[in-house]
Amino acid sequence: MSRILVAWELGRNLGHLSRIRPLADRLKAHGHVVLVAARDLGCAAHTLAPAGLAFVQAPICPPSPVPHAGAKLASYADILLHQGWGEASHLVGLMQAWINLIRMYAPDAIVLDHAPTAALAARSLGIPTAWIGTGFEIPPRVAPLPAFPEIPVEAAALAEAQALDLANRVLSAMHLRGLVALSELFDDCPRWLATYPELDHYGARANERYVGVFDELGYGKTVEWAGRGKHRVFAYLRSQMPGCGAILKALSSIDADVVCHAPDLPRGLTASLARPGLIVTSEPVRIDPLCDGMDLCVSYAPAGTVATTLLHGIPQLCAPQHLEAGLTALRVASMGAGLVLRGQQTLAGVEMTIGNVMETGTCAAQAKEFAARHRGSDKAAAVENIVAGVEAICAMRAGKT
Repeated sequence: MSRILVAWELGRNLGHLSRIRPLADRLKAHGHVVLVAARDLGCAAHTLAPAGLAFVQAPICPPSPVPHAGAKLASYADILLHQGWGEASHLVGLMQAWINLIRMYAPDAIVLDHAPTAALAARSLGIPTAWIGTGFEIPPRVAPLPAFPEIPVEAAALAEAQALDLANRVLSAMHLRGLVALSELFDDCPRWLATYPELDHYGARANERYVGVFDELGYGKTVEWAGRGKHRVFAYLRSQMPGCGAILKALSSIDADVVCHAPDLPRGLTASLARPGLIVTSEPVRIDPLCDGMDLCVSYAPAGTVATTLLHGIPQLCAPQHLEAGLTALRVASMGAGLVLRGQQTLAGVEMTIGNVMETGTCAAQAKEFAARHRGSDKAAAVENIVAGVEAICAMRAGKT
């Protein structure tokens, strides 16, 4: 039996916990003691508590604003600068909090889900780690870390130099070993990419372990198609995604059964567009039962939703809300399995784009090719693969102590 800490530090919404839950479940079933340090306690209460999984608040820092409106993040290093690594006092606080949590719990291994400061703390304490996450959350092991699209490499190098300099000053003050490059956070430990090569935000990589999606939320509303329309469309919308209002109106106007998960839309807006065959709910929806006969997935391009529906050969219409979603949408478009809406949209424009995706069949054909390539994808096998890897590093550490 080993003590395992699962750390989720950065990112929002349910994607992280929907990965953590099945992994923590299986580790617990194997007899290990598991504690999850979760960024969002509300989400953890819904997702982890019903499964009897223990959790605590993860040390986090309020994100700092970008320097000016329209500014673009240069690289993963720039994300760190806006998540506590841009000010010495913030990083010292985060490091001390993670170190204290790790020392109090005394884990044999730490599983990291988008948890770079936890990785740095574990490194300083000599605790073995393993990474799980999408390609965006686990960047390639190169120095400097790659620039995001349309960003000069010089900007990415500058962001890395800034983050590295501050981190090393903090580590030196704490009498800890410094970093040569930020990629050291991801080196010398197992990494499991919970995605597919075609959907990797940085592009397909050699010598990586792609295990595919293994999300399991553990709860959610079961909804059935109304059986009224010509098509069947699932939508996952958020208020901040570009053109959200036009997209919702288009979904109300087309000849289709629509199931829409919209957790933060004003109730008055959704009520004004109500019609037979259109179901809008703020509760999470179980997607798998809806995939039979689904003709289109419309979303802000969260990685899990996109991958899950593509595995069923369903074409995509993406209106990315943020950088990570934008990179997912870019990958979908590059393989021809969907189209991307950018900026504000007109009702007529969204209706025409929906029609283009569903009526031409080109995107559906590419989505079906993706599904055929990954027909053997097995969520349970992916989780067991990771569990075996975590157990191996625990055993290795036990042999050294």
